[in-house]
Amino acid sequence: MMINVNEKNAKFKRILSLYRTVFGDADLKDRLADIQDEAIELMLNTGEENLREELGDLICSCLALVAEKDWDLDELIEENLAKVKKRFRDGRYTKEEEKK
Repeated sequence: MMINVNEKNAKFKRILSLYRTVFGDADLKDRLADIQDEAIELMLNTGEENLREELGDLICSCLALVAEKDWDLDELIEENLAKVKKRFRDGRYTKEEEKK
């Protein structure tokens, strides 16, 4: 199913608004601890039935951070995609930028 950019942005805004309403704003330290806890739960619950639920919890916590920071989710994703493309050279991916 294809979603146009305006529909996608509207969906992101609804998601972020809902998370802010439901979870409120946490201070950064608490939000990052929450994200870490959810990541650990994901690592410990790799059974197929729990994997999807734990990943959803982690995504939810990350989206709550996006809402708290008033970041544009689409921009964040585009920035990440650009970083990945920049690091993919000569058919391989490297985390380190090659020094010139």
